[in-house]
Amino acid sequence: GPTNPSTRASQASQRRKESGASGRGNFADLELMEELMQMAIAAGAVLVLMRAYAWYRDCRAAREARLRATAKREALELRTRPRRFSANELARYMGRDVSRPLLLALKGRVLDVSSGAEYYGPEGPYRLMAGKDASKAFAMMSLKEEDMHADLAGVDEEHLKILQDWYDKLTKKYPTVGQLDSFRGAPIA
Repeated sequence: GPTNPSTRASQASQRRKESGASGRGNFADLELMEELMQMAIAAGAVLVLMRAYAWYRDCRAAREARLRATAKREALELRTRPRRFSANELARYMGRDVSRPLLLALKGRVLDVSSGAEYYGPEGPYRLMAGKDASKAFAMMSLKEEDMHADLAGVDEEHLKILQDWYDKLTKKYPTVGQLDSFRGAPIA
């Protein structure tokens, strides 16, 4: 029949005595072994988590590299065959999607400013200018959101000269990839 726990414990103690081992030493050895096993399991779990994180990081980096390569291909395509953009289309190129080049327009001319992402990208100081024609902001040397548009009505001659200076500087620095549909000036060759 079933034996009670105290009977089993005394039987185990009797067997230890008969085998010549002290019960206290075996108990200490068992505690040590159990502690070592727990440490080994914890270390194994840490290693598994570290490997899983490394795998995740590598997969994410590979995905981001593929997306950036897609953006470079599109930028090259746009440089070789500039096109017309609607304002809504241009808004898709503001730097939030790394699979697209970073574009902005100035006086209707669309520029690929991807190489200036530290300025015009999502974390840059001029991020509000990306994905739109920010001619008024350049003319007024403004970073106010309400100035991020192409309407130059009411802008004085002095500020139009400032805009032209920015236009000359940026069109030399960044490749032209198109023109806004709304722009009424001469077409970009």
